[in-house]
Amino acid sequence: MDGRIEFDLNESLKTYLENPAYVLTPEAPAELLDCASDPESLSSATINGALNSVVDAIAENPESVTRSYNFDTLQFLLKCVFAVLHTSRSGAGCGCGGPASDRSAVVDYASPLSTLPRQESND
Repeated sequence: MDGRIEFDLNESLKTYLENPAYVLTPEAPAELLDCASDPESLSSATINGALNSVVDAIAENPESVTRSYNFDTLQFLLKCVFAVLHTSRSGAGCGCGGPASDRSAVVDYASPLSTLPRQESND
C-alpha cells in the first residue's frame, strides 16, 4: 500500500521553518488534503478520523510511523497547526498548502506562542 519514508530531519526542519506549506505530504488522507485550502472544514471529526488509523497502526507496530501514509498524515497535521491558529485569529488562508494559502505573509512558525504576522525588514 505505502512504502517507507526517507526523512532528513535537518532538511525537513529548514523547510518547515521557511514555510510549513512547503512541506510535501502527498500520502496524507484525501479528507485532510481537501481541507488544505479551507481551514474551517478541518474539524475534530476529520482530524480524529485521520488519526485513528495512524494510532492503531503505531500501537500495533511502532515502526509503522515510517510508512508514508502515517508519516504524511502526522506531518500534514503538524504543518497546519499554526496555520489554523493564525487563520482563526486573522481570517487568512490556512497555509497548509492549498490554493488559498498566503505564502506572501511572513509568520514566525518557530515559536508556538508567535502566530501573528511579523513585519519584514527592508534591510
